[in-house]
Amino acid sequence: MIFDSASGNVITGNAQAGGQASGIVTIMGTSITLNDAVRTKGGNINLISTVGAVSAITGANIVTTADSNTGTASGLVTVTAAT
Repeated sequence: MIFDSASGNVITGNAQAGGQASGIVTIMGTSITLNDAVRTKGGNINLISTVGAVSAITGANIVTTADSNTGTASGLVTVTAAT
C-alpha cells in the first residue's frame, strides 16, 4: 500500500464534539509506504505490514496530538513489520 497525497495529509482524523479523540486508524497490508503525513487528534494509529516493511519518506510524519484543553490524551503509534 502506498499512501500519497497531492497536498496535505493522506489521512486526517478529526476530533468529535466535546474534545473526544478522533478514533483508531489501522492500516494493514503486505507492505506500507507513507509519502505524506498521517494525523489524528488523539486517536491511535496502527501500521501493520504482513510481508514487507513499513517505510516513510522525509516529512511523512505520524502525529496523534489531541486538541488543547479538552482532557483528551494524545494517541499511541504502533508499527509492526515483517521485515
